[in-house]
Amino acid sequence: MYTVTIPAEVDIPWGTTAVSTAFEDASGNNGTGYKVTCNLNAGSSVSVQPTLATTSFALIHDGTNESIACTGTDTAAVQYEGQMINTQGAGPSISIAADEWKNIPVAAYRAEDQITYTVDYTDGSATP
Repeated sequence: MYTVTIPAEVDIPWGTTAVSTAFEDASGNNGTGYKVTCNLNAGSSVSVQPTLATTSFALIHDGTNESIACTGTDTAAVQYEGQMINTQGAGPSISIAADEWKNIPVAAYRAEDQITYTVDYTDGSATP
């Protein structure tokens, strides 16, 4: 049995230059990370690979042509075995240059479908 919890959306507070790679930062904002809870049989494992759709993208304001440029870096797949309870894994890093926040209206910006979380389960039980 295993459960992988991913963020439904990632919070990027205004003026942020580095988005949290944790599941949740100290302020309660959703980051790009994930949580794994598992109780796997010996030899079984589950791996998680968060991947960005592209390493260069923009946050877009729906009502205007305003955008905020972002760059990102993927993280390696991590394999989990045995028993884990809400073990956090790091997601991709996303950076925003400080200058990107200047001269644009304070508003809601979004980028959809930027992170894919791939989960692979390996059954280690012996086959007869």
